[in-house]
Amino acid sequence: MFRCLFWAALTVYGVLAIGFLGVRYWVLPRVDQWRPQIEAYASQALGARVTIGAISANWQGLNPRLDLASVQVYDDEVAPVLTLPSVSAVVAWRSILALSPTLVRLKLDKPELTLRRDAANHLWVAGQNIDLTASDHGSDLNHPGLRWLAAQRELLVRNATIRWQDELRQAPELTLDSVDLLVRNGNLSHRFVLQASAGAALAHKLELRGEFNRSLFAADAKKPSNWSGQLFAQIEDLEPLAWSPWIDVPPVEGRLAARAWWQLDHGQFREFAGDVAVRGVAWAAAPDGPAVRGGSAQLQFSALPGDFIHIDGLPLARSKGAADVAVKGAVQQLRVTLPGIFENPTLEARDVELDAKVKGPDANNWFVDIAKLHVINDDLDLRLQGQWLKEGKTAAGSADMRGTMTRASMPAIHRYLPLEVNADAREWLAEGLPAGEIRSAAITLKGDLDDFPYGAPGVAGEFVIAGAYAGAKVDYAPARPHRKGWPMLENLSGNFRIDKVSLSLDSPGGALAHTGPGQTVTLGAVTAAIPDMEHNSELQLSGETSGPVSAYLAMAANSPLGGLLDGALDEAHGTGDWHMPLNLKVPLLNTDDTQVQGRIRFADNSFTFMPEIPLLSQMRGDLEFSEKGVQTKGIKAQFLGGPVNIHGALAQSSDVLHFDGTLTGQGLTQLSRAPSMSRFSGRAAYKGRLGYQKGGAVDVSAESDLVGMAIDMPAPAGKSAQSSQLLKLQWGPAQDRGAKNRRWLTASLGEGVNAIFERDPADAAPSYFARGALGIGRPASLPERGLSLNASLPELDVDGWETVSDGFSVPPVKGRPAPKPLLPQPERVSLAAGVLRTGGYALNDLTLYATRPAPAQWRVDLQSRQATGTLEWREASGAIAGQITARLKHLSFGGEGDANEADKALASGNDLSDIPAIDLQAKEFLLYGKNLGELQVTGTNLERGRQWRLDKLTITNESAALNATGNWRLEGADRGLSVDAAVTFENVGNFMNRIGYENVVSGGKGTVQGKATWRNLPWTHNIADMSGDVIVSLDNGRFMHVNSRTARLLELLSLQSLQRLARLDVNPTNLLRDGFPFDTIRGKLKAADGMVSTEGYKINGPVAAIVLAGGVDLIKERWDLKAVVIPNLDASGAAMVTALAVNPLIGLGAFVTQWLLKQPLARAMTMEYAVTGSWDDPRVEPIDGSGKQPDKQTPRPADSTPRRMPEFIEH
Repeated sequence: MFRCLFWAALTVYGVLAIGFLGVRYWVLPRVDQWRPQIEAYASQALGARVTIGAISANWQGLNPRLDLASVQVYDDEVAPVLTLPSVSAVVAWRSILALSPTLVRLKLDKPELTLRRDAANHLWVAGQNIDLTASDHGSDLNHPGLRWLAAQRELLVRNATIRWQDELRQAPELTLDSVDLLVRNGNLSHRFVLQASAGAALAHKLELRGEFNRSLFAADAKKPSNWSGQLFAQIEDLEPLAWSPWIDVPPVEGRLAARAWWQLDHGQFREFAGDVAVRGVAWAAAPDGPAVRGGSAQLQFSALPGDFIHIDGLPLARSKGAADVAVKGAVQQLRVTLPGIFENPTLEARDVELDAKVKGPDANNWFVDIAKLHVINDDLDLRLQGQWLKEGKTAAGSADMRGTMTRASMPAIHRYLPLEVNADAREWLAEGLPAGEIRSAAITLKGDLDDFPYGAPGVAGEFVIAGAYAGAKVDYAPARPHRKGWPMLENLSGNFRIDKVSLSLDSPGGALAHTGPGQTVTLGAVTAAIPDMEHNSELQLSGETSGPVSAYLAMAANSPLGGLLDGALDEAHGTGDWHMPLNLKVPLLNTDDTQVQGRIRFADNSFTFMPEIPLLSQMRGDLEFSEKGVQTKGIKAQFLGGPVNIHGALAQSSDVLHFDGTLTGQGLTQLSRAPSMSRFSGRAAYKGRLGYQKGGAVDVSAESDLVGMAIDMPAPAGKSAQSSQLLKLQWGPAQDRGAKNRRWLTASLGEGVNAIFERDPADAAPSYFARGALGIGRPASLPERGLSLNASLPELDVDGWETVSDGFSVPPVKGRPAPKPLLPQPERVSLAAGVLRTGGYALNDLTLYATRPAPAQWRVDLQSRQATGTLEWREASGAIAGQITARLKHLSFGGEGDANEADKALASGNDLSDIPAIDLQAKEFLLYGKNLGELQVTGTNLERGRQWRLDKLTITNESAALNATGNWRLEGADRGLSVDAAVTFENVGNFMNRIGYENVVSGGKGTVQGKATWRNLPWTHNIADMSGDVIVSLDNGRFMHVNSRTARLLELLSLQSLQRLARLDVNPTNLLRDGFPFDTIRGKLKAADGMVSTEGYKINGPVAAIVLAGGVDLIKERWDLKAVVIPNLDASGAAMVTALAVNPLIGLGAFVTQWLLKQPLARAMTMEYAVTGSWDDPRVEPIDGSGKQPDKQTPRPADSTPRRMPEFIEH
């Protein structure tokens, strides 16, 4: 039997050996010859055309190995759907026993597979058609080919390419490259690894791993409960939104990486856990819907899948109680948009950490247990823990949370309040807390979130945030358009508490309130509360305040406090510090209804309600105020240099503050530092009242009889200290229709003086008062603009009032702008005065009416004893001097009763820099009461303050005409008046009669021409400063009554000569009976240094010829002349005079001597004289042939009484 078995075994071995040798050396080397049959068999098995490029065989140990090249599978498309460039298969020997090819290893290198879904939703894989619309895919999964592949020991695919074509979605082709697959199957375990890359735009790496093991003692491999294992999936750098052409994905932007583990335990899939990391993620449900955006995030989760999904035929484990879900993660730069929940729907967080888990006894009763929720952003650092429950009125559920707010920005609180919180409360929190930081605040939130913040009556719940804060600012009533805000409280530090809908805080260290630029009020301990932020929100604020007066006044000006006080403090001013307890109730929805209560404690302060009222100094007492008004029982102070008492109330329009006191002249300087304030001296009692009307119109009135006070001013204002003159003043709102906020200052002094001035803050007038009127003896009536004067008085001292007025001009302070003028420019003057004195002149019986038709222009109509006519005056502007145009009926200087002292006024140093241009015409020009005829004067100011030019000066009448031009220099060493003048006489006698010297000269005509310069005129009137030349040429006249100084000299000379004529028995009585006739007068006079000199002043007449040479001392009024008198007896005498006229005296004595030697007879008839002595007592003494004067003094005529200079007109 053993032999049989031996031979049987040997036979089988031989057969196998022969078969092995046959396969190795005969079958395998010729396997490529059977390639067509193999292609046909494969095509029939797959149902698609299969081509094989080449087949080769070899051995791997004892196992044969087949290598196939260029294997391609086609479906209906022209291009192959599966390309296998290289296929290597190692066949196991047990394939002979199984009668089925069993591979030890199947290796595919760089295969290319095309998966295509057609428009009918059929999937084509390697020529196989799978209907994706079918509900049961068991037959597809039980395909023999798949079962055969799954049964192989090892399958290795390396560097494969898979293409996905989706005709149903009409998507572009999707390519997965670098696809590697390794499958290893054993009796007790199965393992696989699948890796692929979708490219940088889709996913850097996709990986799926699996491992399933069966117990050694579990015999049934087909029973799922005998298997356990794990699935692992990993994605690296995947862009979800980039996959949207091929699969439906949520609209999530960003890149993510994820790992997940799914455990299989005895045939049941249990815990599913994973890690996810994302960056640049963004998701939005809709353009205006919820959205999430994050910079980066890391998430860990674990759950039992059966709690959420159910798949038929797939055993998924479920939790015994509530869904077992745990989430732990962190997010950086998170932005969540939740429309309809928050006013600003986007919330941001720099870092968010979450550790939460779902707990509960069963699937219907569960809650989220939050072990940690840590949120950090620029606004807060929040840590919460607690529970969220799904039970509640809405899907929002309920919460029971506790936590700590380590840090929070107070200005950001409103951002985290849901819209269920009152909108007005959220708005106030947004604007009312502009700064501050919460530190270590405890948070409690408990209750139904639909009832948040639990402020409604009967609603159960807790919402509390309480803790410390620092550096807070509370803008409890911010400004609104057309509404001022209350000053913000700053530098608050203390504790706060938000309890449901109430807010309270305290600041033991006080606070600051900036009430205006550079103005600060300090608050002591401050308490503030809003009892209900949802309904009728009202801020209640109390504190003890202190600060400078200016800061409180700035608060009134820049806050509703000024309106509550009806603007009573709008123009107030004060010094020192105030201490003021203050309570405020501010309705946050209507700050106009704010209630305020306070009390000002004066401690040696100074204060005034408006700039027009001087300061009250050294104030002591209390002033209580509220939104209804102010009141005081008594305030004592110093006012205008004396004590004053104030008492009363200002709550209603009928209320007033009474004041009474004493003022002093020295104290009045508080009104102005102008020099003219020193004209008040002494002291006087006064009393008054202060009230204000709705809108802040202040009404102040005061009166005094001024007994005890002297006023050093011209009439009608001046008074002595003992006299009584009632003064009334009132400062209040305007009493006529017109613009609002206008004020009137009305005043009256005695019975005759009244004034009214209007202040309009809206008027951009250059002066404090926009318009005004002054009445003296007449009523004052406000003009449309400017200042009007309406006066009637017996005497007006304009110079005196100009001095007073100039004294009221406040001198400029260096480094400060010039003060604003108090009064507007005059626009109208109506004046009647018995005597008006101005500039050294006096105008009698004056009636004047002046108006300003245009800026810088005046028109004056005047009538007086001295002048009557019209003047137009254009004021100076810049480098252009003013101009006066006058058309007068008459103009008089030095008339009877005149007391003009114009020369003294000019010499007193009056400013001559603004001498205007002059165009003056007067029909009658009277000088010292004498009518000189018609006057015309024109002049131009060439350089203001430097030079004025006399363009024309004419005085004309029927007897004579004066024409002159000149130049007036107003500065420099050569300042003074230079004149070039010419007088033409038609009848010298008539002219002398016209000017008041009747019967002095008869007839005569000719000219007088000259040029004169009077230096320093009119500053000085020194005759020594006058110089010039005059040429006299007169003909055919007669000196009638020889009573002037010059004529007297001629008389004396004639008498001396007549004594000689008498010796020759010549009687000249008929010639001198009617005066001294002259045929010609010729002469040149020169003035300099107070002397008038001539070298040949010749008078030729029928009686005699008189030749004068020498000088006259104008300062000492003395003669120093030599004269030659030649009796005119015959032609020889006339010839002599003619010779003298042709040949002027160069040496009068030498000429006469030579002539006498030639004419012995004329020597006896001609005399040479020396004229010396004073003007009133001239000495005429003959000079003998030797040139000596005799001792005999010429007798003085008996009727030579001295006369005053103004009585004569001298040659």
